[in-house]
Amino acid sequence: MLMSMSYTDDAEYIPLRCVAGRLGVPLAWLKAEARAGRIPHFKAGRRWLARLAEVEAALDARTVQGANTGPASGDEQRSGGAA
Repeated sequence: MLMSMSYTDDAEYIPLRCVAGRLGVPLAWLKAEARAGRIPHFKAGRRWLARLAEVEAALDARTVQGANTGPASGDEQRSGGAA
């Protein structure tokens, strides 16, 4: 009998595939980010586990940091400098 798992507590560790599904991102991308150390996670044997809230916070921090340090749009890069 197959049981559907439902994870509701953001504080519990859940499989990375479930995190990817909740966030709407590809599992392969999320694993690559985890391998690079940009996503908090741990491996238990072959299983990749993470806390949804921690992954969301890490992604949010990257988004905010990127918005503060990068150009406002791609126009500056395409024109070769500020107008």
